Amino acid sequence: MVRRGTAAGAGEDGGGASDRKTCAADPSEKIINYYVLILTVVLIIVRGLGVLAFAWSTVVLLGGFVQLIHRIDFWFITVISFAQTARIFDASADEQYLYLVDLLSRAVSTALIRIRNKQSATTSGADGFACSATKSPIKIFFTVLLVLIFPLFNIVVSSLRLRNKDFGNERNERPGVMIFYSLALSQGVLYLLWFILEKLKSLAVNRVADGYKFDDKNLSLGRKYVEKYLNDTRSKCLKDLSATEGRNLIAYASGLLDSDHKDKYLAGAEILNHLISKNRLPNEELIRSSRKRIQKLVLMLSWKDDDYQDVRLLAAEIVLHVAENISISQFPGTLESVSALIQPSKENGALFHRQSSESMEQGGPQSQQLNEDDAERESKLIVQGLRILDKLAQDRNNGLEILRADALLVDIMAWICSKPFIRKGEQDKWLEIVRLSFSVLVRLAELGAQTAERLRSKIHHELLPSWVPYYARYPDPDITLMAIETYSHAFTTDKIGDESDQNQTIDQKRKKFVEVVLRLFLNDQGKWRTSPTSPAPEVRKKAGEALADLCVYRRNCICLITLDKHKDDVVRRLEEAMRLGVNKEYRAIAADILKRFYVFLCRPGRETQTERSSRLRSVVNQALKLLIQFYPETETTGSNGIVHGGNNVTGFSQIIEISSSQSDENHQARLEAALVRMIYDVHNKVEEDNFERTIEEDHPGFEFVVLLERLIVKNSRTSLYHLDIVKWTAKLICEIIKNENSRMEKISPSLSRRDAASSSDGVWVQKIVDKKVVDSLSKASQVMSGEDSWTLFIHNRQRGAHWATSLAVLEEEVLYELEKYKGLLLKSGHN
Repeated sequence: MVRRGTAAGAGEDGGGASDRKTCAADPSEKIINYYVLILTVVLIIVRGLGVLAFAWSTVVLLGGFVQLIHRIDFWFITVISFAQTARIFDASADEQYLYLVDLLSRAVSTALIRIRNKQSATTSGADGFACSATKSPIKIFFTVLLVLIFPLFNIVVSSLRLRNKDFGNERNERPGVMIFYSLALSQGVLYLLWFILEKLKSLAVNRVADGYKFDDKNLSLGRKYVEKYLNDTRSKCLKDLSATEGRNLIAYASGLLDSDHKDKYLAGAEILNHLISKNRLPNEELIRSSRKRIQKLVLMLSWKDDDYQDVRLLAAEIVLHVAENISISQFPGTLESVSALIQPSKENGALFHRQSSESMEQGGPQSQQLNEDDAERESKLIVQGLRILDKLAQDRNNGLEILRADALLVDIMAWICSKPFIRKGEQDKWLEIVRLSFSVLVRLAELGAQTAERLRSKIHHELLPSWVPYYARYPDPDITLMAIETYSHAFTTDKIGDESDQNQTIDQKRKKFVEVVLRLFLNDQGKWRTSPTSPAPEVRKKAGEALADLCVYRRNCICLITLDKHKDDVVRRLEEAMRLGVNKEYRAIAADILKRFYVFLCRPGRETQTERSSRLRSVVNQALKLLIQFYPETETTGSNGIVHGGNNVTGFSQIIEISSSQSDENHQARLEAALVRMIYDVHNKVEEDNFERTIEEDHPGFEFVVLLERLIVKNSRTSLYHLDIVKWTAKLICEIIKNENSRMEKISPSLSRRDAASSSDGVWVQKIVDKKVVDSLSKASQVMSGEDSWTLFIHNRQRGAHWATSLAVLEEEVLYELEKYKGLLLKSGHN
């Protein structure tokens, strides 16, 4: 992977040779490269033969045998030598010759018209057409007829004279003339070969244009650019035969970007944009090119001249292509240039209004079309600017630079806040802009609580949570997903907002957002009446994920409790979703919400003792019912021969079948991890005897230790949620043993060993020893060590670690408590 911030690292000037070194020729371009190489070699040979023929004629023949050469040979040699002097054989490849032909044809045609009309230098418009009509035959004569006549003259004359061989009787005259005619014949034949090959260049051009998939709309333009590439390659190859090595259309187009001429720059930008659209332009081809080239592209984004808006849009496409690989700090003015693309101004005001009937009458259909074209172009510029920011923000250092640009953040949120001003006709353009604005805010908010604190504050104050249901009305759910994630980042903190009156508005926004995501997750659309249909499944899932994250924080839980007391039985509906959800993913999300909400509800002082005990018992009961279904081997037969556990659970339509797909397995593991977490939290918040008594009364014959053992054995896999299950189970085992140790340390020293182990925790600890649960935990720790380390690293890097300790450390704590338990048993037995 190319390192961030090394764009254009080939040097300040780059271009030329460096482009050839870093660009590999495409197979289709090799056709042109080989074609140009063959054409150039033939032309070089033709030129070499011409030089030899001219030198031989002037030095040897006309200089040494001029008195002896036959008259016919003298004139033939003279004409051929004059043709060499006039560079007739270089004519089609010589730009200077073609330019002189053009000047000559203009002069001759103008003179003929003046003579015919006897007019002054100022001619009428009709004479201009006559001038063009006269100039064309002259150009055809000089560039076609004259170029073909002399090679044919060389071939015919040389062939006839070589066949007749009547050159005189002098000792060196005869071989001298034969050598000259042989040179002239070879040159003529090779030149005709070159001429034929040169006229077949359209075949190579079409082949390359088809290889780059220029569609019917851009086919003529593509052929035009490929032909320019061929001509440029040929001119370079005439100077250096190695110029075709590694040369391709990308290097050619990149070189055009260095030009200050608008047409050349536009041509290079159009070629690169086509290659980008066809996924034929690797990032490395531009990243390793000239640094000045990338800097120029970036600065062009801020150009406001109306004549350069098309070029500006093309430059934005290219910058977008390389944005994720460049560093803002290495390219001064990057944020200012991008901000110019998205900044609301009069230039892009056409996006949000249509012409009035009066202006349409004045300007007519053409004026209306221009206005719509401007609006379309401006919307594309805004979209490209936001896409560039989205890619830049993928790099943490770039994201920090963007967060420091307060004015840029205001411009981004301005498009989201423009919702009330958007008319129906412009909704599609606006929705794409808003979706990308949310995407940029999400990336920036993910950088962390401290670095993104100012952004979170702006979201708190500028955006309204009541807009989220409005977005859910549209068929495309992406904008709703982005909006939920943006608001979620803003409210996943307790720092902003307090009980004072000055933050009452913020508290109301927090409460409103909690209500919005709750209603979306529970599909309670009747509360808003904004959409005749239910939200998309992915919107419901995203709302549930956001609610689960919100429930980590105290103030959000308070908002949820308020909704529970004053409007709906929220907890009951979430518990119902956990048990009877439409699929495992939905149930797992509901369980994640409840496991965090229960932690808040079960705090001392939040409810009365009776309410708290009732709720804790309900939590344990529901969690165990589901786990018994997932692990039926933990059930035992009671004294009356009836199987207890999952089969007597009421309220379920059917027992869940574990899917073989990886996705369903992950959702299943996530649900189980949440259930184990609930049991662990309840165990820590009630007295031990009450916890065991609740299990025994509600689930008679249930083997709790067997469940712990199966949770470890069946989830010893290298995945995140399986790791969560094993860790929570390990913590629960550690707490059970620790509680028993604490109880045994407080009892009378005269208590017998059998009595010491007769408590509920003591029975469970003894079963943990008998069933070798700790051995299973040790094996799981070995299997999952790599996944555990990586998970800890990622979570700590994101400052949201779920675990302060690794599974290996938890295993050591369990072993320590178990050894301590055995020591206490021996001590009590000794006494």
